[in-house]
Amino acid sequence: MRQRPVRVPGLARVVGTLAIIVLPLAVVWEARAYDTLHATLPVYAILFLLVTLVAQLGLIMRRWGNINLGRFLFDLALSVVAGAVSWGVVHVAVHRGGGPVDPSLVATIFAYILAIWSGQHP
Repeated sequence: MRQRPVRVPGLARVVGTLAIIVLPLAVVWEARAYDTLHATLPVYAILFLLVTLVAQLGLIMRRWGNINLGRFLFDLALSVVAGAVSWGVVHVAVHRGGGPVDPSLVATIFAYILAIWSGQHP
């Protein structure tokens, strides 16, 4: 028999949703204080990881802690890989004559996409 999910309080859902939206922007705002336009591979990976982590924490608050830990870790690993791929694309573009890309925009969009498609929904 399948276990019935715990009813999430309305306030937790509201706070979690606001956290999903606001916390990644706060991390990006703080990260932009540092020079991120010529960032290295580890900087991209860490930025993607941090922005995704805070969005996922908002998802945890929204779901009242009822999450799949394996899927959570998979999303974090996926964000690190996406950061590395993003760095590679920017690196190739710069060497072909293009300009650098601010990784914070791409990291924020990716964090939002992972929060929507995280597989954490019932």
